[in-house]
Amino acid sequence: MVQQGGSIFSGMMSHRTPTVTYVWGVPAPASTNVVQTVSPSFSIDFSRAIGVNVEDYEPAIVKLTPAQNTCRIAGATQGKADVRSSPAADWQIYSHFLEERVATHAEKQAAGKYKVSPASELQPGEYGVVLRPRSKDKKFAGGDVARAQGDGLMFDAIWTFQVSEDAE
Repeated sequence: MVQQGGSIFSGMMSHRTPTVTYVWGVPAPASTNVVQTVSPSFSIDFSRAIGVNVEDYEPAIVKLTPAQNTCRIAGATQGKADVRSSPAADWQIYSHFLEERVATHAEKQAAGKYKVSPASELQPGEYGVVLRPRSKDKKFAGGDVARAQGDGLMFDAIWTFQVSEDAE
């Protein structure tokens, strides 16, 4: 009985769409935007973003991870292999998204307008200012993410910078 149940279960599993890891990366090994301070402050304005509710997002700073001297990795998550072509908003990208988020102070000035700075001094290295959903449960259409449109554009947006070795 156990063996038969195992065969039925493995047969059901083989018909499922496989899960893959999706990685968000930035081209080039280093940013051309170099800051000379360990406590930079940024004014962010995404108030005129088309096709999204700007109240669903807030800016964040993430540490970027160098990858084989060709790019920098911003984060990763898992999803079904065919999720990138889906028009349905059913992918909870951020619910299990892995990223090295920096603690920040974010001052909301108006809808979609913020001033953001790190909560403590940044170490030399590569960073990015990103827009992240306020709720980890927000769902995205994989097709929008793949084509960088609507909510997908917001999640794919990044402005990179480098804190120089001699920053003060």
